Amino acid sequence: MGCVSSRIPVIIGEGYHLKVKKTVAVGGSAKIMEVDPGGNKESMIVKKMVAFSKREEERINQEIDLYKKLANNEFVIDLVAHIVDDINHYLLFKRYPTNFSEYLETEKTRDTINELQHLKYFFGIVSAIEELHSFEFAHLDIKPANIMKSGEEIKMIDFGSATK
Repeated sequence: MGCVSSRIPVIIGEGYHLKVKKTVAVGGSAKIMEVDPGGNKESMIVKKMVAFSKREEERINQEIDLYKKLANNEFVIDLVAHIVDDINHYLLFKRYPTNFSEYLETEKTRDTINELQHLKYFFGIVSAIEELHSFEFAHLDIKPANIMKSGEEIKMIDFGSATK
């Protein structure tokens, strides 16, 4: 199944019919898109990766395996679905309204900071890293833009660069 040519790009598979709303970002090995899952549900995020080679396929599968291993960590984003179409892999995630980089920019303008809340965020990030390390992997791309935020909830994302 997968991406269907039409006026509005659509991703179909694993029980999903996702309409692409917009491209959010394009990186070296992935394209991030905001999608509409239909049924009056909130927008979601799809990370599209193309496996041009066996090595790329292995890297993509490693990232998927890490999301599965880290599924019980409350500070790591949950992989909702993995849709495969020929050489295209689509990873479906909940959409978060902001990332930690954007959050820190708004915090700079405040007169005071909530130290306890920031310690909780720090604990969450360390918890995610600690569990990743327990599987003998290093993230290699930890930065504020790779930590998503919604209210007081934070989630680490982008395990594509992780290595043993």
